Amino acid sequence: MPFYGLDGAGPSSIRSPCRCIAMATRSPIARSKVRKPRPSVELGVEVDCFHLPLPGLFADLDAGSGALALSDELLLANPMVRVRVMQHWIRSMEIEGEKALVAAFHRFVERSAPTSIVLQLERFRELCDREEIACPDDLPVLLQRY
Repeated sequence: MPFYGLDGAGPSSIRSPCRCIAMATRSPIARSKVRKPRPSVELGVEVDCFHLPLPGLFADLDAGSGALALSDELLLANPMVRVRVMQHWIRSMEIEGEKALVAAFHRFVERSAPTSIVLQLERFRELCDREEIACPDDLPVLLQRY
């Protein structure tokens, strides 16, 4: 799915986000009046970007809970930069969430009695409902993707 420019007019030069969570890009080069093109990035391939760790993601792995507390550095950054960084984070989180859901499905199936894929999907959706985990309608597509 292409990212659309902030003006909404068309696809951004960034086709998909860098696969980094809690990272931001900062250029040491002074800003010029000539707008330089943003780097093209494909999943797993970073081109012309240098990500720095930015604290702010917190997780309680025992409780399965997470929180976000953005740093002052990010909150004081140019709003357009913040939007772009957050959009990359959100897409990266969506991808990792999809992978985790697929892994959870495979673990569920391994521990279940052999049955049809339709019944496996139905029972897994019931489990997700009980655990209050969003289970997308396109789960079969995700199972093929990952």
